[in-house]
Amino acid sequence: MRISIYSSLQKKSGASVRATYIVKGLKETGCDVYFPDPPDVLPFHIEQFTAAFRYSLNAARRRSDISIALKPLPQGCIPVFLEKRLGAKAVVDIDDLEWAYHKGLLSNFLSLFKRKLLPKFDLVMVQNENLKKEIENLNKNVFVSPQGEEA
Repeated sequence: MRISIYSSLQKKSGASVRATYIVKGLKETGCDVYFPDPPDVLPFHIEQFTAAFRYSLNAARRRSDISIALKPLPQGCIPVFLEKRLGAKAVVDIDDLEWAYHKGLLSNFLSLFKRKLLPKFDLVMVQNENLKKEIENLNKNVFVSPQGEEA
């Protein structure tokens, strides 16, 4: 099975660390896993735009069975939806209420994401039952995958 994993945040972030654990576990089961290096932090968070561009170029050439975005942010979700159009199952991993504590443009995007895009994923992975309850009204395919010591 071919699986792509895209971290929506830079190296050493919680999303990237979680992604490395998922990659390791999937490789141990014999999966062919593609995990591009998350970007380094750049001034003005420009790494998020460069990552979205680089990930999307790779996704357009990749033929995965499953494509996973760690965090519901554009740089991870855009390539996942590109791969979905090419036949992959789309998965997003959400570890908290992203849309609840950001401000400004990012908050607006995350609210839109929650309402419009979350239902389009084939599977939503969350880290706890409370988050599962929050999301189940938008997508019935929610799986609890604990993080940290709980995993």
